[in-house]
Amino acid sequence: MLGYYEIKTNPSNSSSIWKIITAVGITVAGALCFLIPKVGWIIGGTIVGAGITGLMAAAKNSNITWGDFAKEVGIGAAIGAATGGIMKGGTAVFGKVLLDSVAGVIVRGAIEGATTGAAAELIRLGLDPNHHNFDPYAVLTGASLGILMRFVQFKL
Repeated sequence: MLGYYEIKTNPSNSSSIWKIITAVGITVAGALCFLIPKVGWIIGGTIVGAGITGLMAAAKNSNITWGDFAKEVGIGAAIGAATGGIMKGGTAVFGKVLLDSVAGVIVRGAIEGATTGAAAELIRLGLDPNHHNFDPYAVLTGASLGILMRFVQFKL
C-alpha cells in the first residue's frame, strides 16, 4: 500500500515565499538599471542592494514581518547606493577590464554583493537587540547573488 504525505500550508511560510519572490524581483530590476547610462551604477546599486538584503532576510527568517522586511530592504538600499558609487569609481580606475570581461564581472559582483551583505549584517547587529552574532553566510550569500546579478547584466 502506498502512503501519502499531507502537505500543511503555513500562512507565514507562504508570506515568506512572497517576500523572497519580491526580493528577487527587486534584485533583477536593479540589475537592469545598470544599463542606464551615467546614473545606472548608483540606481542599480541601490536597487540590487535592497533586493539582496531583502532576499537574505526573508531566506534566513521565515517569520519575518513585512515591516521588518521593509527595514532590511531600506538598509540594503542605502548600502547598495554606496557600493554602486564605489564600483563606479573602481571602474574609472580599472577601466574596461571590469566592464568587458567575465573575470571583471565576477570580481565586481563579488565585491559589491559581499560588501552589501557584510554591511547589512553589521547594521543589523547594531539595530536589532536579538541579533548577537555576525553571520558570515550573509557575506557569502551577498557575494553569490552579486556575481549572479552582474553576470545577468553582462549577458544583456
